[in-house]
Amino acid sequence: MALIVASVVIMTVMLGFGIGCIPVLNEHLHWNLWYVVPISGFLFGLIVGFLQFRYLYLMNKHISRITLVIMAMGTLVSYIAIDYGIYTTSSIELSGVQGLEDGRYRLRDLMTFWTYAKINLGSSEVGGIFGLGPKIFEMGRVGTTVSRFADIIGATLGTVAVLFANIGKYPYCVSCHKYKKREDKYEIIFQQNEKTPEQMVQEIKDLYEKEGYNKLVSYIQDLDRACSDKQGDGKIVIDQRMCPWCYETTLLGMVYHLERKTWVEVTKLKFSFTNKQGAPTISV
Repeated sequence: MALIVASVVIMTVMLGFGIGCIPVLNEHLHWNLWYVVPISGFLFGLIVGFLQFRYLYLMNKHISRITLVIMAMGTLVSYIAIDYGIYTTSSIELSGVQGLEDGRYRLRDLMTFWTYAKINLGSSEVGGIFGLGPKIFEMGRVGTTVSRFADIIGATLGTVAVLFANIGKYPYCVSCHKYKKREDKYEIIFQQNEKTPEQMVQEIKDLYEKEGYNKLVSYIQDLDRACSDKQGDGKIVIDQRMCPWCYETTLLGMVYHLERKTWVEVTKLKFSFTNKQGAPTISV
């Protein structure tokens, strides 16, 4: 398992380095809103987090707390590797420099990476949106440093956010070391003036506690067939997932209400039920 985690980190760093080597992207890898909100960093973290999870999911590697920290650190190093990719592939035109013939030189032949990094943390010009348009003003060393660190933090938080979201979305069977696969999905649409989402969730919870898991599944199937009012303004989506080895099953429920033609999740009503062998559990 340690080898799997290490391979993910290596691929993450290589991804950052590869992106830095693409000339077209070089000028657009540090987009910040109001100079401190790391737009590009956060987007990079989201993409990396998604790729990391997909690989871990395919390899059936559980994301523990330490794995989460390692993945976040991998993203941090990967974002720094972007600058290293820029450094190794960029070149500048020189003329009139003592000791050097006029011509084009690669940055890596002129300075070390650490020197290049220090230059990047010096003063920088702030232009229009996405770097277009005339210069607005010049940020000093402190402002530029804060902006770069905001990028790195944004990338790290983006990855953590994606991994956390997927941990809840894809239940893991600890006994078999397998991610559970979708067995079925139910969508219950109803009118909130007839029954509130809180009442619906409470009925589901009560039935489970009184009748057990099998009765609950039958009840949900009946609701799925009966409650399909497309004009409804309340919705419960239940994802049923099963371990392919021991058949341990988990029901993941998400509740929504209709707001201006858009379904908005009621996060406080999210629930899950797990039918473990001899020990059913509930989480609301």
